[in-house]
Amino acid sequence: PKYSLCRKEYLPCGTVEVSLGVVNGKINEAAIYGDFFSVRPKEDFVSLLIGTEHSKQAIFALFEKINISDYFVGACADDIIKCFF
Repeated sequence: PKYSLCRKEYLPCGTVEVSLGVVNGKINEAAIYGDFFSVRPKEDFVSLLIGTEHSKQAIFALFEKINISDYFVGACADDIIKCFF
């Protein structure tokens, strides 16, 4: 199945809005918006999401491979995962 999701969360790092397009359970489109600070381009983070299964387990596994605070200064994986579900 195909679906889209858009979630906005007010987190300690700032407002984070995630927009996803999902086809057959995998993220095929993603965009990140908000007033948060980052030290790495958010486009790099978005490119990591493409092809990832849209499940908490798969997204947490991705977050374990990167330093999430490089993309969302002051946030942890538990904060950011809220934006995906």
